[in-house]
Amino acid sequence: MKKILAVLLALLLPALCLGSAFSEVETAAETARPGEKYADFTVTDTQGNTFSLSEALKTHDAVLINFFATWCAPCKMEFPFLNEAYELYGGRAAFLGLSSSQGDTMEAVEALRAEYGVSFPMGWDDGARLDAYTHVPNYPTTVVIDRFGNLAFHHANLFHSTAEIARVLEYFLGDGYTQTSVLDNIPADTSTAAYPVSASRKVTVENTSAWAVEFSASDIDSPVMGYVVTEDPARLCFEVAAADNISDMMFTDGKVFISVRDLPSERGGFAYSMPVSGDERGFIPCELGDALLGEDDRDMIDFFLISSEEAIEAAADYLRGLGHPDISWQFADAAPALDTAAERYIVHILDQYGEPVAGAAVIFCTDATCTPCISDRNGIAAFDGAKDNYHVQLMKVPDGYSFDKDFDMYTGADYGEWAVRVRKD
Repeated sequence: MKKILAVLLALLLPALCLGSAFSEVETAAETARPGEKYADFTVTDTQGNTFSLSEALKTHDAVLINFFATWCAPCKMEFPFLNEAYELYGGRAAFLGLSSSQGDTMEAVEALRAEYGVSFPMGWDDGARLDAYTHVPNYPTTVVIDRFGNLAFHHANLFHSTAEIARVLEYFLGDGYTQTSVLDNIPADTSTAAYPVSASRKVTVENTSAWAVEFSASDIDSPVMGYVVTEDPARLCFEVAAADNISDMMFTDGKVFISVRDLPSERGGFAYSMPVSGDERGFIPCELGDALLGEDDRDMIDFFLISSEEAIEAAADYLRGLGHPDISWQFADAAPALDTAAERYIVHILDQYGEPVAGAAVIFCTDATCTPCISDRNGIAAFDGAKDNYHVQLMKVPDGYSFDKDFDMYTGADYGEWAVRVRKD
């Protein structure tokens, strides 16, 4: 399955969209340097308004500039996240979207802004001087200039969620930010939270009328699953393993990215519904994996949602087009059922890096009694009491760790597994 990943992603999206380099920059320096003053500039947005860095910093504590191109698929995928972040932080941080692609025009940028409902100013850097000054190696690239006018964050990749942008901006907007501090990476999510986990990562199609198809080839390690769903919407359940970093888990149908952690958790997994019949090809290739735009050897699950039995062969042709001419397919007995093998309530205590935390005290309570459990060397606190809707709380964590004291969760009456993130200080 890993062997088709690079080709599949290349077809689904132009990955990190390579840009060229050109707005007038009032500086003698050739390239902005992290931690140093970012040159003042003025650009015009699609509404005819001017945006000046120096003016923006008079009324805001930070300025976020997103470099994009109208033809860049990953750029379009992060616009909703940027727009949500602007709604949350626009009063404290100024936002600017800037295309510097030589093939773009101000009219094309305005059409894109209107299509995606972007609320913050967007413009076209005709000549790409600001692109070159900032060193934009690819699209999208986002930078933050802090309240002191210095370049403090440079991210040559897309954001995968609004929460990622929020963690970056919170770093610069707090009262404790009293001098320039360069942020090299998106801060890890250190909030205490629980989410359901399973023995392994997988997807289940829950439509009762759905049936499964296996696509096989000599150079594919394991079959590619297809699910024929003749009714809309397809109801999916994503299950993740305790070792998975839920902050990095993404789902895509080739058009949009969905952060799994933002989906509602139901029946031991994360629920998502999507239409199937609207795709003119009759099938939709889907991915569930880690961030999707990174190293090539990550574990992925590739599967198809197929709108009719007649479209199965079209999905097979799609795989043949990826370089697997001997693809064949057969009906499978059934879609895999949710794993209900757990006979205990199991809580995995993990830090923000996904490492197990031993020695954390967890209590399972009903109205009548509370039972304490201590996480073992694998970070597992297991409770084999009778089925009940237990109220679960963290009582303490080892030295060097911390957690939100108000955190709690309820198990529901069925046995299951959850991961609980705590913070390594």
